[in-house]
Amino acid sequence: MSLVIALKIVDLAALLFAVAWLARSPDWEPAVTCLGCLATLITLEIKSAKGPRRNPDKELFQEFLRVLPSNGSIEFIKTYNMAGFAFDGRKLDDLKRFVYEWNDAEHKFYDTKLEKKRKNLLELTDRYLGLYCSQDISYAS
Repeated sequence: MSLVIALKIVDLAALLFAVAWLARSPDWEPAVTCLGCLATLITLEIKSAKGPRRNPDKELFQEFLRVLPSNGSIEFIKTYNMAGFAFDGRKLDDLKRFVYEWNDAEHKFYDTKLEKKRKNLLELTDRYLGLYCSQDISYAS
């Protein structure tokens, strides 16, 4: 159960008690309590009706999937035998773009586990590209 739902339940119970108090002894104190509980309940309802909160990690992950899709450079590495065979260097462009663009503050996850995985993938990808770019491999163009 979310915090907002729990708050709504507690506030609704307080409102019911305040209404019972007002019905039993009509005075300004139970009336103010009723109005306060009602205003709180309305505020909680309006805030929860605004929709789901923005999730920056989810948005960043969607961008990650766009920059480094599984059917691009990843698929090429998985299926192509690169042991001494010439290949089109552009097939690694997704990896190059990832290393170039994702090593900055705008591409960091708030979730520490995701951020650790992003850093690890960035380091591995940079090392992988360094191995192939430092060797005399003939790239077919």
